Amino acid sequence: MVKVILITLGLALAGTLAVLGVRGQHFRSRPWQFWDDMVDQPKYKVQEGSDFYADGRVNRPIPAGTVAWGYSVWRAEGWMALRAEDLYSVERIPVKVDRALMNKGRDLFNTYCAACHDQTGSGKGITTQYGMLNPPSYHSDRLRNVPDGYIFQVITEG
Repeated sequence: MVKVILITLGLALAGTLAVLGVRGQHFRSRPWQFWDDMVDQPKYKVQEGSDFYADGRVNRPIPAGTVAWGYSVWRAEGWMALRAEDLYSVERIPVKVDRALMNKGRDLFNTYCAACHDQTGSGKGITTQYGMLNPPSYHSDRLRNVPDGYIFQVITEG
């Protein structure tokens, strides 16, 4: 009877350790993994070959409609295309400011910005209640003194 209890406890302990995986610990040797949970994934270097894709290349062709890094194109609205570096130097908003643009800006703010900055822009949105750092307040002197083009760029590009 004691032997059965010891074997049962041993199997329960082994099962618990296997499920928990003792993650977060530092080992000199690689720990055992019963399932990898995407911990170890293949890493390829640029221009290296791969058996995963039929063409044997690691670098994938650029999908149609993508924009190279460092450049911005506002396709849907038909606005001008500017390099991202140039956007930070825009003094004025490069499009006509009308009711439709203001409504779009409000919708973008409510969708993407208000969770962190809150509806008033104070920087005390709901995400701060969950341990995230306070984002900058829109009422700070720094942001009050930026050019209109900067605000336009942040709202447009995030």
